[in-house]
Amino acid sequence: MADVRPFRAVRYREPLEPVLAPPYDILNEEQVAELRDRSPHNVVRLTRPGTDYEGASRCFARWLDSGALEQDVEPAFFIHETRFEGRV
Repeated sequence: MADVRPFRAVRYREPLEPVLAPPYDILNEEQVAELRDRSPHNVVRLTRPGTDYEGASRCFARWLDSGALEQDVEPAFFIHETRFEGRV
């Protein structure tokens, strides 16, 4: 049986348009560069760090410390629904 537990979400504290990106595995290097230029907090800095995963971890910690990201106080469940080809 699955062990399902609520968690404390981490959220951006700024407008989302400049910081969001398509899924990391469909982006080419030119698109990654464009997204990096869009915002110093664009998520590609975490999802496409090249080989510097420790650097991405430090970046995430800096964003939390600086207030660019904030973690919810209370844990919660989040419902996600996907629709594809008429199925839910």
